[in-house]
Amino acid sequence: MNKILIAFSAMFCLLSFNLALAADFNAAETYTTSCHGCHGLDGSISASGIESFKGKSAADLEKMLVGYQDGTYGGQGKMVMTGLVKPFSAEELKALGEYMAKM
Repeated sequence: MNKILIAFSAMFCLLSFNLALAADFNAAETYTTSCHGCHGLDGSISASGIESFKGKSAADLEKMLVGYQDGTYGGQGKMVMTGLVKPFSAEELKALGEYMAKM
């Protein structure tokens, strides 16, 4: 019985830790730190093979970000974008796509 309680407690702690990490993700800060240098402060830059994402939906942006992460999407900047989005979770990419869609 104690082993079951310990296992359940450990799983609950890990789940809580992962949720806390996702809650700590700041899409605005991530965009400012990682994205605006190439895409501009409002996502409207589209030069030198960099695609503007201005006006795209959150779902489309999430699909693009996930595609860069798994290598199924991208043109000239694919290697750069793949490296940038690789460390993010699915939830973080969704939050980033939602933030970018509001620009």
